[in-house]
Amino acid sequence: MREEDDKMNEHALNPSRMRGRRNVFCWFYSKCLDAAIEKKWKHWNCAKCEQRHNRQAEPEISLQVNHNIAYYEVSVKY
Repeated sequence: MREEDDKMNEHALNPSRMRGRRNVFCWFYSKCLDAAIEKKWKHWNCAKCEQRHNRQAEPEISLQVNHNIAYYEVSVKY
């Protein structure tokens, strides 16, 4: 991850102070979130960031339900 830190130091990151989409799968998401919090931004997005399409942190597992029945009934026995 040292390489990613070097990229960040090269000003590759550029969170924008406006509503919009954020890339939660970017390696730098937490650093941009920290920056937005420090600047007390109510909204921010990744529109002007060079890393906006970076999906290296995306999980390898599927984030969808592969069952016919997505919801199950849960009951408590007394």
